[in-house]
Amino acid sequence: MPKKPGKKRNRADHSEPTPPPVITANDRVLRHYAVLNDSVGYNSGHGLMFVGEKEIERAPCLAICHDKNSAQFTLYYCDKDWSPIGIASYDTVEAAKRRTERIYPGSSACWTEAKSTEEDAKRYLDETFLQVALKLGALVHVGTNFKVSIWRGNQER
Repeated sequence: MPKKPGKKRNRADHSEPTPPPVITANDRVLRHYAVLNDSVGYNSGHGLMFVGEKEIERAPCLAICHDKNSAQFTLYYCDKDWSPIGIASYDTVEAAKRRTERIYPGSSACWTEAKSTEEDAKRYLDETFLQVALKLGALVHVGTNFKVSIWRGNQER
């Protein structure tokens, strides 16, 4: 199982921050991610991305994933633990990066190409699904596909 994303670093630790999970929500695979450092600006009043009625504020982390059911790319504006706080869809990776550069000047230097594959994503989802199922008290039969039977009393769900 991958390490928990978003591990905090102390000031003496110069290692790279932990990348996001290999997949997020309904995406095929993680393509790029960025941890925005102190050199990255923020254009207040940008009017380019809103969460509800409010303009998105400074997000410390960004991820671009390839959508599972279309040719679109999803840009995730994330908190320091890689939990999404805003989501937008683009036709290309480059379009998503251009948008973030307009909101966060200097962010283009922070992007890292993810090394994950679609097989990594499938494995991550399978492991995550198994952990959730076990936490729910599910009886899981592992084969070529997962089958989950949750026993409550005498009823299988």
